[in-house]
Amino acid sequence: MMADSGRDDSGDIPGEEFGARSERFTRRPWGEQAPVLGYVPEQQPASRRPGTRTVRVLVSLAVLGAVVSAAAFLWPRAGAGPEAGGEAGTVPAADGNSPTPSAPAVASPGRLSLLLPLRPGSTAGRALLEQATVQEKLAAAFEQAVKDERDRIARVRERTEAERAERRRAGQEQADRERAARERAADAAADAAPESGMVLPLSDYTLTSTFGQAGKLWSSGRHTGLDFAAPTGTPLRAVGEGSIVEVTRDGPLGNRTVLRLLDGTEVDYCHQADVSVAVGQRVEAGAVIGRVGETGNTTGPHLHLEVRTAQGGLIDPGKWLREAGLRL
Repeated sequence: MMADSGRDDSGDIPGEEFGARSERFTRRPWGEQAPVLGYVPEQQPASRRPGTRTVRVLVSLAVLGAVVSAAAFLWPRAGAGPEAGGEAGTVPAADGNSPTPSAPAVASPGRLSLLLPLRPGSTAGRALLEQATVQEKLAAAFEQAVKDERDRIARVRERTEAERAERRRAGQEQADRERAARERAADAAADAAPESGMVLPLSDYTLTSTFGQAGKLWSSGRHTGLDFAAPTGTPLRAVGEGSIVEVTRDGPLGNRTVLRLLDGTEVDYCHQADVSVAVGQRVEAGAVIGRVGETGNTTGPHLHLEVRTAQGGLIDPGKWLREAGLRL
């Protein structure tokens, strides 16, 4: 038998009957009836209020539905595996040519996974596609950066190899020039030592005035020797073996040395800056006997070379040297 809940046998709420007594109470929600004459109705427990059971049933149904939906999503759908006509994770294309990617595979049955399959049209699916696109772009950018770096390294290597080849070529050219210089020096040495054993009076020079040239610069009106222009201090060498027979240090020819060769030919070295030999000294071909200068009557540093035969007649020094096998 149920406890008294404040209702009478007819099921009506005391004090709610309409009539003369209805003026004693004011209609209010259940449990909030305020007594006018001191009557306080009994409060109903929350678990027995109207509507509480209905709410509980609805909540239970909602939870059950959520559990069923989660279970359906957590287990693979039929047709997702190889037995459904394709590889896992792919869906046959509409034209039947090539498969298209589908949602990621889910955990195998019997194991729960926190990853749920993503439907193509869902927000999470779009976010995953966007993330995949970003990752694709990043991977492509990384590959391009790697390719650019490899290209740069290849260009640096090519440039380095080109520079090395250029240095090798320059070194080879330098070696060729040095070899050519040695060959020229050998040729000059061969020219300097012909069968006559004579040498040129100096190695680096410029021929200016020749023998017999007319002009007011010479007292006789004609040039009596051969002029070799060269910087002051250039060594002067004996053209052949002989002895020093005369040294003078004044006059229009300046510092002058006379070399008498073995055949009696005399060679005059004029306008010297200084004399390195003395009278009576014997010298070999190529021995230094003085240095180029500009003493006496001269317009610049040079060697004035005169040649006289044993009989004392002047001859052309250039022709005489060429006949001895020397090249001017």
